[in-house]
Amino acid sequence: PLEIEGKFKNKLISLIKGLGPIQKELSLPQLLTLLQIAVNPGLSVNDLAEKLGVPQQTASRHVSGLLGRYQGAPAGSDLAERSTLDPLIVQEINQNDPRSRALFVSEQGDVFLKKLVSQIEL
Repeated sequence: PLEIEGKFKNKLISLIKGLGPIQKELSLPQLLTLLQIAVNPGLSVNDLAEKLGVPQQTASRHVSGLLGRYQGAPAGSDLAERSTLDPLIVQEINQNDPRSRALFVSEQGDVFLKKLVSQIEL
């Protein structure tokens, strides 16, 4: 069997230490959604879905969670636990297309991401 050693193993350990604590707040798909919005501010849900490689409906569900909309979340699910947190993103009317919404990281989302990055020392 392959044994991972050295710097690569240390990087993996850093990822575990940095990402482990947030799993109570965000699922991996929600985190990836938040990261895409952070590096591509102003994305529409359709553009986000394309970047994530998921159907538009799936991207919309992740966006709803990050906006703080948890209607129908099963009791005990990650979404139900996160319902007490502030929204990590905001949406505004898209300047180029008033029919769509542009997505941006909120102040709380910025604080969250900065804390996350500070915990991961790669």
